Amino acid sequence: MDSYKLDFSEVPELSQINPVFHCTLLKPYQPNDRHQFPAREFEKPAPVVGDFWEVEKIMEFRQEPKTHKPRYKIRRKGYGPKDDSWTHPDDISKEILQEFWRSGNMAATYKKRPVGNFNKRRNTRQSTLSMIAQDRDKIMGLYDGKVIRGKAFRKGAM
Repeated sequence: MDSYKLDFSEVPELSQINPVFHCTLLKPYQPNDRHQFPAREFEKPAPVVGDFWEVEKIMEFRQEPKTHKPRYKIRRKGYGPKDDSWTHPDDISKEILQEFWRSGNMAATYKKRPVGNFNKRRNTRQSTLSMIAQDRDKIMGLYDGKVIRGKAFRKGAM
């Protein structure tokens, strides 16, 4: 094999780059020698206050498959994609959540995901999109929680 394909799916900024590289262009990873190059040492920022970090941006939204609890994948300021983590919406400020639903990258949120257990009843694509819309409306203040005949309505829709 003369070429290697790298996975850029976790870094949206690299999505326009061709992920296939010839083996002569790649080098084995060498960790930094911090005694020889102390200026190259990358220190991760400490928490802003107590155990709270500053969120750079929200990457995507999903519901946990078994519990159906909402979760947001966040990137902390000063950290890279490998440190992204799933967080409950109560742990994120409302302003950041609203900014995500207003102008965030929705490609990851709306992508189809593989489903593990085929024996159990799965959500249809339509029900998944409906669940995403309902959570978006709840965060944006458009959803008042009324459910009539299985359909969620926005405020003023009746």
